[in-house]
Amino acid sequence: MTQLNLHKIEKKILLSLVNDDKIEIEKLATLTNLSLDNVRRGIEWLKYKGLVSISIHKESILELTSESQNKNPNEKIQRADFMTLPERRIITEIKKPVKKVSRLVSLLTNATCQIVNSVLE
Repeated sequence: MTQLNLHKIEKKILLSLVNDDKIEIEKLATLTNLSLDNVRRGIEWLKYKGLVSISIHKESILELTSESQNKNPNEKIQRADFMTLPERRIITEIKKPVKKVSRLVSLLTNATCQIVNSVLE
């Protein structure tokens, strides 16, 4: 029989999973008194060793804002700047007749940061 050497983080996670084998990472962090980073790290180690499997479920909720509920259906809704895609904001800015380089640089910088952050999430 092969003996596994487990880190204390892995042991805490496995002991918590004995009682509840399907648990959210935040709840697991609370139960084990570990930080989210340590729980993620421990889960990855356990996954690599074939002791746990991971399933990720993302939930997106869309709802009408009070502003959009009061609009005439035939009226074009103006989107808030923060709700449009960064790429769309750049294109919109480039199409404007008076181009301010500083504004475009600012948009590119913000858009790049938002894209990188969304990839890392």
